[in-house]
Amino acid sequence: MPNSSDHRQSASFFRSRLNTIASRTRVGKSRIHIDSGGNHTRRQPSRSMEEKLRNYGERRYHSVARILALFEIVRKTERLSVPVLVESKGAVWQAYVDRSGGVDNACHTCPCHLQLDGKLPTMITGNKGLRRHLVLEFADCVSLPRSVNNIDSIVDEIAGRQAFVRAASLVLNQPDTGWAEGLDLFREDMRELLGDMVETITRPPGPEYRASSELNQERLDVLLAYYEGIFLTSTASIRMSHFIAQVEAEMRVP
Repeated sequence: MPNSSDHRQSASFFRSRLNTIASRTRVGKSRIHIDSGGNHTRRQPSRSMEEKLRNYGERRYHSVARILALFEIVRKTERLSVPVLVESKGAVWQAYVDRSGGVDNACHTCPCHLQLDGKLPTMITGNKGLRRHLVLEFADCVSLPRSVNNIDSIVDEIAGRQAFVRAASLVLNQPDTGWAEGLDLFREDMRELLGDMVETITRPPGPEYRASSELNQERLDVLLAYYEGIFLTSTASIRMSHFIAQVEAEMRVP
């Protein structure tokens, strides 16, 4: 399993854990954690908070790209009902339990969890490899300050969820549409839904501008990271081709 090293578990154990999670057709009120002990928290190396946030913005963008690529594979390999109804929901899966004592939060990298025809996204395919990848991508998290997670919620409420649903619907329901076209739609929807906020973020009053408080500066830095991650990141075709090849190889593993 390509991401097993991220959680420092053997590939066979990791697959078994993911198969158990992916086989559930319904979930309870609590989130399901891939790493329930919190011992394998994925950290994001960076030299500064600004760099960390910029990397996080890029990671969110590529998270959407990977999920759309998975949906394209599902559309090509499964006999789907048309149209597939795509709805946004709160998180179901989470990569790990955050053990920072409330200082940090495990911030999901995708804008929201999605239900397809009222069911978990894993229920749209019978292939175990695809199911494992769907769990991994929707569960993906990065440990960041709680304030970042709070802004996450606002941005996703305003724009992220709606844009993600539209992009996923396009890829799942249009036979000639690939993940790249869905990603373009996501980017443009985010730009339109965020509206004037984008220009405000990118044109502060002077290059030496600092916000009136440390908290406000952190908020501005987070929003700028979103802008850079969503609107300035170019998706490397080689990177995505490698990911898709990994998925296709995993689809052959029971």
